[in-house]
Amino acid sequence: MKNLLFIGPKFHEITGSSRFIIDLLAPFYAIKVVSVDTVKGAKDHGLSGHASENYDVLLCWQVMLTKYDLCALSYQAGVFFPMYDGCPSPAKAEKWLCYRDFKIISFSRKLAGQLYRIGMDVDYIQYFPEPIKTSSSGDSKGIYLWNRREEIGLDCLHIVTSNLNIDKVHVHRAMDPTQEFKSADEQPNVSVTYSEWYEHQADMLTDVCKYSYYMAPRAREGIGMSFLEAMAAGRCVIAPNESTMNEYIADGVNGCLYDLKSPKPVAVKDVRALQEAANIFITKGHEQWLVESAKIIQWIEESPQANRWRYNFWLMFRFLRSPITVLRRLFQR
Repeated sequence: MKNLLFIGPKFHEITGSSRFIIDLLAPFYAIKVVSVDTVKGAKDHGLSGHASENYDVLLCWQVMLTKYDLCALSYQAGVFFPMYDGCPSPAKAEKWLCYRDFKIISFSRKLAGQLYRIGMDVDYIQYFPEPIKTSSSGDSKGIYLWNRREEIGLDCLHIVTSNLNIDKVHVHRAMDPTQEFKSADEQPNVSVTYSEWYEHQADMLTDVCKYSYYMAPRAREGIGMSFLEAMAAGRCVIAPNESTMNEYIADGVNGCLYDLKSPKPVAVKDVRALQEAANIFITKGHEQWLVESAKIIQWIEESPQANRWRYNFWLMFRFLRSPITVLRRLFQR
């Protein structure tokens, strides 16, 4: 069995966001998992301690390593799973220099298209969680918010739900690293409750399912586990009109989308119909995922086929616009 070094964010030890991909790879590879702290922005993630082993596959999950990290490791093939909400813009092609020889797999259609245009060897696949059976459609006047980002808090929630007759809001106050909770003015006739920690994920799902609505917690997502699980449980998700949310949610069909830069109240005629449509959409998508997820193993085993002329064109374009910046990036990486 081939050996695989899996490098992911330390924060995922808490959220478990990468567990599904590790479970998918486990039958095919002997996996060593290394978690690195991406919050501090260290130039060297201290991976030299793993240099004594030669790995068949180096898999970077969301973590974009520098050339210092990569040179410290010995591996035959490199695979990178970038996340749309946490990677450099593909328009800045020089930042992707270290990954020209990597197989790149994206869960965002938008990001995959951008990377393809600069000549990266990228494949796209859409993830769907398992449908969740629930005994109730929840309170149609209640909404659940996992408050992870400052820009999507109670103030934003009150604006976008002002036409929905919401009288119960539950806020799971568990901010992402570097983010701080911001309180908001109380709204008349709206009861707000809070939670800060769940011992088990099932306990969080129980609270989510008390309400018909779920507020997506981030402006952009790499995959979007939290809002996808809410859809899988038949909740009406209200989300910013950005990737990956708008790659799953059709406004007014199986959820609601709004402009985070200029939020306005969303309109819902029949929340139960949206909830049912969300659950059906995830159910069909999960069946698709069970079949297509096998492609990931195939892609990892393939040799990268980066289109160098497109990459070199973008690099030249960036150089002509800002030669000093590009040269600095090239030497840094």
